[in-house]
Amino acid sequence: MKTYPEYEGTPNDGDGLVWDETDKVWKPAAGGGGGVTDHGLLTGLGDDDHLQYHNDARGDARYYTQSQVDTALSGKSNTGHSHASGSITDLSEAIDDRVAALLAAGSNISITYDDGTNTLTISASGSGGGNDQLAWLGL
Repeated sequence: MKTYPEYEGTPNDGDGLVWDETDKVWKPAAGGGGGVTDHGLLTGLGDDDHLQYHNDARGDARYYTQSQVDTALSGKSNTGHSHASGSITDLSEAIDDRVAALLAAGSNISITYDDGTNTLTISASGSGGGNDQLAWLGL
């Protein structure tokens, strides 16, 4: 079991201690005690000696300011915009592909989409039943 030498000197309530390797003894930390008890009496509070902390000057140098963002966004649409169909690359091809994908063949109906010739053919087979289906219209 490790033992520790006794404290050198007379300790006071709240003393900080440091280990003195040379003398192998705990000693009071230098600079302890005294000081102020009212934070309003501390000195050096206005010093900018902690460069890792944010202040407005460092923030402005690192990040865009509100006016820079406003300038960059001025004149931009905040809701939406439109394009002429002719200015959209491959719009017709995209519409052709979408229409072909939407259609589904049914009984005696076939659908053929030819991407190379840009044609969509819908064909029916079987008997059509003649005009008797329209007889009720008097045709």
